[in-house]
Formats: sequence, structure tokens, C-alpha cells
Amino acid sequence: MNEKIKIRRATTDVLNIIQQLGTELAEFEHKNWDSDLDPKWPLSTTGEQA
Repeated sequence: MNEKIKIRRATTDVLNIIQQLGTELAEFEHKNWDSDLDPKWPLSTTGEQA
């Protein structure tokens, strides 16, 4: 398979998608490796400002 990957700057239009992906990753890591991790952090006020 010869797929090309296009990397572009994120815009505010995709912020919700990025936050959701961050939440899913945090939930996975919380479940599998780090029980101290807060899986809701990406959607928190602090996470939104990071």
C-alpha cells in the first residue's frame, strides 16, 4: 500500500476531534497502565488551555 500522509496545522474546527482522541488515549492509558491518570483531563478547562 502506497498511501501518502498529509500533515497540516490544526484549526479550531477540529478541536473537538483532537480533544476526543486525547480523551480516548487517556482512558486507554488509565485502564492499562496508569490508574492515577485523569481520563477526563483533555476535556477539562485545564486540558483545553494546554
